[in-house]
Amino acid sequence: MPKLYEVVDFLDRYLNIYDDYGDVVLNGLVVDACEAKDEVRTVCLACDVNKKVVESAAERNASLLITHHGIFTRHDEARLVGVKGKLVRMLMENHISLYVAHLPLDFHREVGNHVALAKTLGFENFELVELKRHGRPYGNVLITELESEMNAGEFARLLAERLKVSVEFQQAGRNVKRLAIITGSSMSMLEDVIRAVDIDSFLCGEFKHGYAFHHEELGVNVFYATHYKTEIYGLQFLGGKLKNTFKGLELVFIDVPPSIKRVEH
Repeated sequence: MPKLYEVVDFLDRYLNIYDDYGDVVLNGLVVDACEAKDEVRTVCLACDVNKKVVESAAERNASLLITHHGIFTRHDEARLVGVKGKLVRMLMENHISLYVAHLPLDFHREVGNHVALAKTLGFENFELVELKRHGRPYGNVLITELESEMNAGEFARLLAERLKVSVEFQQAGRNVKRLAIITGSSMSMLEDVIRAVDIDSFLCGEFKHGYAFHHEELGVNVFYATHYKTEIYGLQFLGGKLKNTFKGLELVFIDVPPSIKRVEH
């Protein structure tokens, strides 16, 4: 079995973890709960760090937890208090180290969230286009073309069926053919996408009211398939890569979506 730092070194190199696109989230190994000699046998992967996830990782005797969303930002004060302090204590008490891959996982060209979501939806022919703001690259967008056009309602139903999630959308009065994908909270990136490539539709994670009317004026269909559901597949693809790289390593994806209830009017 590999040592913790063998796995961490691989992740750092494979994900280009320090090419962080100006990420506010602190990426890489952020909690080291193992001794140098300790072997890693079970690795858990989850979208978020929370009590349920850490408890589940502890039940599986995991020694490493890899998440997309972290618990530290570059602007944090060095205080382990409140929920954050309790989570770190749980990790340390259960000897679970924490590794975070936020934007480096979103934009990765093999196991990134954009790529993994597109493949999960059945889109195999796509390209990744670099995005720039003020002349500086800050990520990429995935562009794919549907085999045949669909109207926005039909495409929303397809997303809902394949991802098993409620989908919201804004309809621009045109069919879906050339689609851009950026997972998670990416509504602010749409105008940069339109400057870079010709599209008729945009798939992202979550709706934000502040951009809603602005998006309507841009003239593209916009689909919201939830932040969580658009950002879990990259972790699963990364788990497969780790399993193929370190033989005998057990990889477990922990599925803990936000507990949100809806009441229909």
